[in-house]
Amino acid sequence: FRRRLPPEELERWRRDLGLERSYLLFMSNPRATQSSRKNLDTVIRAYARARQLAAFDAPLVCVGERGSSEFKVRQRAAQLGVADHVRLLGFVAQEALPALYQNATLFLYPTLYEGFGLPVVEAMASGVAVITSNTSALNEIAKDYAHTVDPLDVEGMAQAIAHCMADPEHRNGLAKLGLRRSEAYRWSRAARKTLDTYVSAIQSRRAGPHPNAAAAGLDGTGAADLTMHGEGRQP
Repeated sequence: FRRRLPPEELERWRRDLGLERSYLLFMSNPRATQSSRKNLDTVIRAYARARQLAAFDAPLVCVGERGSSEFKVRQRAAQLGVADHVRLLGFVAQEALPALYQNATLFLYPTLYEGFGLPVVEAMASGVAVITSNTSALNEIAKDYAHTVDPLDVEGMAQAIAHCMADPEHRNGLAKLGLRRSEAYRWSRAARKTLDTYVSAIQSRRAGPHPNAAAAGLDGTGAADLTMHGEGRQP
């Protein structure tokens, strides 16, 4: 996501996906549009309201498995008068995602709950301004580096969208902040931290068992609990 695609490749993907030159992007995981925590209904309501607050024609592009919720989503968009401006793109191949992010004008991810929020980091690394929730892990990632909103506040979300779409300088500033923030989530940095942990464990083992090893339930290597409780975990 960090590698900037050449203009001709971005244009090719834009044409292949049938997208406008400017669009707002909402990303969900497969089948996530069926889950209320992804908050798509609120996003559509806020998008419709934002179009009343600021003059912009960019459509809202929603990526993710459509599932049984598609009818309700289209019905909501029609009720709000934005049916022609909401695109349900459905499933998108992994190789198309970098271009999808980099071509976007604004990324929306004001979900109700996230264990981590990888799409926010991906969007930031792609150089896109982000609007996301001021709750859960998303606030930890995005506070001071994106426009954070109450995910249940339609008017507040709409104002954030309108501000970003009407003020390119503000939008570009958020994009730059997001790029800076995404540096903290490089896999190489995570790998270095993991390596440091293992080196520390090895050094502790060479230093001999801890005086309180028996009480701590260690086997004298200083690493028993680490392997039991940390297996399979990756940052």
